[in-house]
Amino acid sequence: MEVIKGYLTRTYEGGMRGQVEIITGEIIDNVLLMYPYGFASNMETETNAGSMVLLFKPMGSSTNIFGVPYNPLLQPKLAPTEAAHGNFKKGNKVTWKANGDVVIDCESTVTINGGTINLADANALVLNENANMQVTIPGGSSAGTYTVTINNPGQSKVSA
Repeated sequence: MEVIKGYLTRTYEGGMRGQVEIITGEIIDNVLLMYPYGFASNMETETNAGSMVLLFKPMGSSTNIFGVPYNPLLQPKLAPTEAAHGNFKKGNKVTWKANGDVVIDCESTVTINGGTINLADANALVLNENANMQVTIPGGSSAGTYTVTINNPGQSKVSA
């Protein structure tokens, strides 16, 4: 099996296939881009974006080629045993920290969809000073949308 490093020059089929230019200048088209189970992306292909692909050519095949895309320029610095997944160019990511914490970084809205969102045995919801949040209770005697405002550090009770 031949393994070659190349640069991703174009993607299609929603990032499932791509075109790769290898160091000799040869363009290899129709490369099946492979990701670990449960992960997918459609990598940036602009010039100098740093999007690279490790190409695998079974038995030197010129038609049955697959590749694993990566971008070493955007890879976050992680401590031993940590893992991260996200759009590193935008800074949006989920990081599984070495101490067991899970950190979600997002520059805009985080949406969680589900029949039930269960905070399990969570004992705190922490908002920064001067934070505003709306809480919606969909039914029952307390049904409605309530604004929660944190006015000062250490504020522990908010009434709706």
